[in-house]
Amino acid sequence: MSATAPSPIRVQQRLQKFWNARYPTEDFVYGTAPNDSLVQAASRLSANSRVLCIGDGEGRNSVWLAQRGHRVTALDVATQGIAKAAQLARRRFAIR
Repeated sequence: MSATAPSPIRVQQRLQKFWNARYPTEDFVYGTAPNDSLVQAASRLSANSRVLCIGDGEGRNSVWLAQRGHRVTALDVATQGIAKAAQLARRRFAIR
């Protein structure tokens, strides 16, 4: 008997529901400082690199990289996370 794997759409919906449930508060779940591993690895990036941040959550890593002059594209399945990433970027870059 073989189980049928859930469709990619269904998996995406489950992930969205899970992560959106984690991010609705004003507080940043993982804080606003970048991940320690990213900080250590960032010195290997060339100046003004193009960086893709997949699963960026609330934006702490993508915003930190952008502050250092990198051209960043950030993706996340959670709309709540994306909204908070935009909020963090506006605050860090003094955008209204």
